[in-house]
Amino acid sequence: MPEDLQQLLSRINDGYLKQAEKEKDNLIAAAKGEAETIAANAKKEAERIIEEAKAEAEAIRNRYAEDIRRASRDSIRELRGELQRLLNNAVGKAATEAMTPAFMAEIIRQMADAAPKGSAGEVAILTAPRNIEALRNRITGTIRAEIKAGEFKGGMQVSFDKSGEYFDFSDDAVRNFFRENLGQELNKFLDAKA
Repeated sequence: MPEDLQQLLSRINDGYLKQAEKEKDNLIAAAKGEAETIAANAKKEAERIIEEAKAEAEAIRNRYAEDIRRASRDSIRELRGELQRLLNNAVGKAATEAMTPAFMAEIIRQMADAAPKGSAGEVAILTAPRNIEALRNRITGTIRAEIKAGEFKGGMQVSFDKSGEYFDFSDDAVRNFFRENLGQELNKFLDAKA
């Protein structure tokens, strides 16, 4: 009987061991499957996060590039405006300084020399009040000139007939002429460098 009991106990023990071994194998297989699923999901999530980060980095890079382009364009626009202002001031000052009574008298003399021979026109000159006496003293007696005060700071306007047409050598006209021509050259230069 003890042998039968021993065999019975061995069979029961073997059955439980096999069942426990089988359950252990099933649990390990289930755990492996779950671990693989978790790892696959984690990998997918990591790839998604990386793609989002790349897209966000590209968007930030594009925004910064656009901000830099805009800042560069605004800087060039401000530089252009400041250069135009400096050019206007420099040309205006130079035009006012250059139009001395001696220089204006020389212009009038050359214009009178270039007039058709035998014409007996009278020259009408508008100039700044401060230049009237100096011009009268410099214009020779062969040129009949009527010199009046004009509404400008410097330079002169000259007319050789009563038609109302005149040559404008006023500081504003000279400044506008140079500003227009030099401004175009300045813009070409800045556009080439932009």
